[in-house]
Amino acid sequence: VHESSREAFSAALDGDTHEVDEVLLVHADGRPRWFEIIVTDLRDDPDIQGRVVTAREIGRRKRVELQLARSEARFRSLVQHSSDIVAVLDDRLQFQWVSPSIEPVLGYQPSSLIDAELSSLVEAASKLELARVLYRLEISDGEPQQAEIRIMTNYGELKTLDATITDLRGEPAVAGLVLNANDITERKLLEDQLRHQALHDDLTGMPNRLLFRDRLEQSLNRRVDGQMAVVMVDLDEFKSVNDGLGHECGDELLKVIAFRLRQFLRRGDTAARLGGDEFGIVVDEVQSRSDVLDVVDRLRAVINEPILLDGREVRSTASVGLAFSEDVPDATAESMMRSVDTAMYAAKNQGKDRVAVFDSTVHAGVFERLELRSDLAGAVERQEFRLFYQPIVDLSSRDVVGFEALLRWQHPERGMVSPATFIPLAEESGLIVPIGEWLVHEALTQLRDWQRTIDSAFTMSINLSPRQLQDPMLVEQIHEALIASGVEPMTVGFELTESMSVDDEVLTQRLFGIRQLGVSLYADDFGTGYASYASLQRHPFTTVKIDRSIIEGLDEPDNTRALAQVKSIIDMAHGGGMNVVAEGIETASQADMLTSVGCDRGQGYYFARPASPADLELGTPAAHASHTPH
Repeated sequence: VHESSREAFSAALDGDTHEVDEVLLVHADGRPRWFEIIVTDLRDDPDIQGRVVTAREIGRRKRVELQLARSEARFRSLVQHSSDIVAVLDDRLQFQWVSPSIEPVLGYQPSSLIDAELSSLVEAASKLELARVLYRLEISDGEPQQAEIRIMTNYGELKTLDATITDLRGEPAVAGLVLNANDITERKLLEDQLRHQALHDDLTGMPNRLLFRDRLEQSLNRRVDGQMAVVMVDLDEFKSVNDGLGHECGDELLKVIAFRLRQFLRRGDTAARLGGDEFGIVVDEVQSRSDVLDVVDRLRAVINEPILLDGREVRSTASVGLAFSEDVPDATAESMMRSVDTAMYAAKNQGKDRVAVFDSTVHAGVFERLELRSDLAGAVERQEFRLFYQPIVDLSSRDVVGFEALLRWQHPERGMVSPATFIPLAEESGLIVPIGEWLVHEALTQLRDWQRTIDSAFTMSINLSPRQLQDPMLVEQIHEALIASGVEPMTVGFELTESMSVDDEVLTQRLFGIRQLGVSLYADDFGTGYASYASLQRHPFTTVKIDRSIIEGLDEPDNTRALAQVKSIIDMAHGGGMNVVAEGIETASQADMLTSVGCDRGQGYYFARPASPADLELGTPAAHASHTPH
């Protein structure tokens, strides 16, 4: 008998009854082995007169038991220290056993939950999901079932658990439903944040195009006998705000418009930022077209309310497209978006602050634009462009001193196409760059001819578009045109709208590059955008052109404000060493008032309409000196 088993062995021998015990006996080879011994007291048996010890080796069984004990200890240790909640539930979902990990996760003492029902902790919205899990468990032939459920903690907070329930009621060692759950609250919060970011615009917090499309599909699917509508809003001249006041002001404008749209919506409608300066609205359950049109009118009024940006009051307008589901054959989300986009562009082509409703006419207009765009591509090669020239006069002497070159398109089938129609198409397509290059060469050639035959001091101003200004070859192209024509650079000027005088370093350097050629730079349409005197000073402008909308105010009965604005611009420009040209002069009184406040030059229908070189009455050099155009 091994020394560790001697006490147990002696006790078994001294007993009065049959004893079964496990002891270590030392083998002949010196190694201890486990035996199960049974001691039977046969001292009263005359044939035996003693105790009979029966021993059976149980080494294999002891090794298995040891492994099981170690496994159970390991399992208990894992359960004790695991962050996962493990619990055994009976048929009524009452806790029969709960792992200690429930306390750090949910705040409950394990003992406090014994016989409590799991459903008493589950949030109302999750009870249906729990019922579904139990139903699937009954019909799944023992397959574990998983669900996400929200449980109330002991601190009154809700946590989301990823729970798996396994039916082990047939296992004697368990005899219950085993719940295994881990806390995924933080993961769910992160998923919700990522989902929100994926479906919402970062700047405004509004739904983005993806979510808008989903809401549009839902609205279309909800239709029974009624209809719905989609509105698309594109802010007019938003680029002018960005360029003139900076991107921070542009972002602020978008946020204000977004806020106004949200306040404006009916319950059930959806507003979204579709990208850039475009917004969309799903108008659900439309009762009548007139109601929607009234909504659009009020929407435009809301957008037009003044906004304070960088210390100045700014008013926005928008081009609005509208599409009704009954006007779109087999309306789908895709076809509705395409139709309202078509309507919006139709509104934009009509000018600022316009509304267009999608119909067959609008649809035809889109095809017409596509055809014009296609025709535009070969217009330079086919020599379909013409240049008209509007005289610019010295307001003191009323003599013609220069011209503005204005592009016209003589279409072989459509006749003279309005610049308001084809210039935006040329901008969108990039064709304005080769067209603009042709225009510069043509205008300078005409200027050379007039300087040689009429007046060597004549000047020529040429408009540059935003797309041209982005062309890195622009300075070189202008330089080549100057050399080819032989005109003095000082008699040539290039006009840019004031909103194009951006704070982009590359474009600013391009402006200085143009100015270094010796030509003049005009700030066109001044007084209508968002550029400031400080912005003009940062760029190499030599001349300011006052916009015609301001000049119109001079003929109003009360023209005090308009006259003061004109005088302020003239004083500002002269103070900065710049000349001033007034555009859109149509009456003698306008011309006289501008002269009285010191405006240098002017142009407009009062003096002369734009015309081809052949139709301009410029006369001989001698006649020109005393000529006053009307």
